[in-house]
Amino acid sequence: MNNTENCEKKKKIIRFSSVPRQMINPLWRIYRDAFADSPDSCAQEQRCYTKKSFTAALCDRDYLKLVILDNKEKPEGFILATKNMKKAKIAYICPQFYRKRFPQMAKKKRILYITALCCPHKAFLAFSLITALVKICRKEKFMVAFDYSEEKTSFLPTLIGKAVEKLGWPYKSERLDAQVYQAMYFQN
Repeated sequence: MNNTENCEKKKKIIRFSSVPRQMINPLWRIYRDAFADSPDSCAQEQRCYTKKSFTAALCDRDYLKLVILDNKEKPEGFILATKNMKKAKIAYICPQFYRKRFPQMAKKKRILYITALCCPHKAFLAFSLITALVKICRKEKFMVAFDYSEEKTSFLPTLIGKAVEKLGWPYKSERLDAQVYQAMYFQN
């Protein structure tokens, strides 16, 4: 365990270098359940991890892991992010795009890509986790990059912006790309 931060309702946010084994299954359930409705609500698969790759990421020091705990020390949500662009490919990104678009940040390994943010049905938990992540990014001089579903989580850029604004820090945000899924119907 590295850092602990108190948040609303006496919750703790802990930064792990490697998540304890007893938390892996509860975190997997949170991840799995967070995307349970994705096949019905999103054209692109939102769940990028298998149980095996998820477990590996939780134990991998290349990933930043923030876990929010309830008052009984049980996980309620988490963020997984990595500055290793090859490992961030699990979230379907193109590392070359980021290297070209942000050459100085890429060269210094200062792009932190969020591969998973899961706080099912609890916006204040997500806000608390994002605030903790923003503080880390500012202190360690990272820019944060992420993707989101327009259909399911279009609020994410606004939520991150509000966390930064609450801290009183200036920031710049830009939409990098969009992918559209379309269907065409042909009638006789």
